Amino acid sequence: MDGYFGIEGPEACGKDTVIPLVQEALSDWGFEVVVVREPGGTQLGEQLRTILKDPNVRITPLAMALLMNAARAQLLNDVVAPACRAGKIVLSGRTSLSTRVYQSHAEGVDIADVKAIERIVLRKLSPQKTFVIIISQEEMMRRLNERGGREKDRYDSQGLKFHKAILQAYREELQLDPTHIMRIEGERPPRDVALDIAKNIARSVPHIQIQY
Repeated sequence: MDGYFGIEGPEACGKDTVIPLVQEALSDWGFEVVVVREPGGTQLGEQLRTILKDPNVRITPLAMALLMNAARAQLLNDVVAPACRAGKIVLSGRTSLSTRVYQSHAEGVDIADVKAIERIVLRKLSPQKTFVIIISQEEMMRRLNERGGREKDRYDSQGLKFHKAILQAYREELQLDPTHIMRIEGERPPRDVALDIAKNIARSVPHIQIQY
């Protein structure tokens, strides 16, 4: 859907730092920006987020895929579609790509099942483009280890094998759909990463003349 953009990547890629900076740049250039996160962004989504992120709650990969998509369906209906129809830009921290990467590539849910669920949920509401922030395996593990005292969620606490699978899955998805998925080099200052993404978004929705 025009105006709907995803920003994501492996654990510790820096998306939560980058997204507010992308919003700031686009707002400075005259765009009206709505920021959402997955799972979340609605009453249902935020309650599901608490469950989905809790490492003490046992959830099978298929159940995770279904619950993620339930939260996504509510978010698309309540927030994303209305904002895009109003001419706003929506920045989403994670998208359906994450479900493919995490639940299918890394956790083994049949990709055909994941895509079948996606078709029901997304309909014509797929992101115009998703930006994947890529960092090296070594940098990812360094950042995860530096999180120190912060309480770890379900995926922070996974081992090296899992995180390597996530990185490889993102690389494969980038090759499969380069039109809609764009690689962003993440081992740079956050403002440089954010400006790279913001410029690409601005060029994708040229209804406002900008100077940057």
